Amino acid sequence: TLKEEDPYKNHFSSEKEEISPSPSCERFSSNSGKSSFYCEQFPLTDFQGKQVGFLTLWRNPSKDPPQEVLSLLALHLGRKIAQHRLQRNLHILSQSFSTIVKQHPQGILVLDKTGHVVYTNPAAEKLLGQKLIGERLDLPLSKKGKKIELNIQKERGRKGLGEATITPTQWQGQTAYLITIQDVTQKKQLEVQLEVQQRLASLGQFTAGIAHDFNNLLQSILGYTELLLHAPDIPNEKK
Repeated sequence: TLKEEDPYKNHFSSEKEEISPSPSCERFSSNSGKSSFYCEQFPLTDFQGKQVGFLTLWRNPSKDPPQEVLSLLALHLGRKIAQHRLQRNLHILSQSFSTIVKQHPQGILVLDKTGHVVYTNPAAEKLLGQKLIGERLDLPLSKKGKKIELNIQKERGRKGLGEATITPTQWQGQTAYLITIQDVTQKKQLEVQLEVQQRLASLGQFTAGIAHDFNNLLQSILGYTELLLHAPDIPNEKK
């Protein structure tokens, strides 16, 4: 009798869960004639002592191994079952992680310490426009955590701008670098447009200021001219 396991559950929790024994022993216990058979159940436990099920045996005490041997057998089986489940769940989680990385829209690369690509997802190869495994990329690996701009490939052969971030990591026990690449072409275009608009707005404010000052000067000239035209001591021919 085994307990179903959730592959996404925390298997390293110290919390213990009790598993109810199978009722089969109560239903099928037998004592007929000279032979006496009875059912006995041994708990199956993993490496942390948590129950994963029960080993149910029909025993004849006069012929079967002693209870101590059967207890050791149950312990061995429980740990083998737990090991198999951990391997299965690790495979499931690994497949789930691999699917997430492959479907991620950002480019994801792993470079060894010499700069050669040891892992890449499809988005990275699409952004850089080439097969990358085994290729050496000329990236400044010393700029850890800083954003680096690089040229990327867009649809229909158009060029774009990408932003890469370098993070130190481990790959198969060796020093490596995790590179994430994001397409920032549209973002940079919007930033340029915003900068142009801000410059035009500043130029408009500057022009408006000049026009206002010029208008003040012109109003002063017109005012003095009007006074001169009406001055009684200036001959008409000079006006």
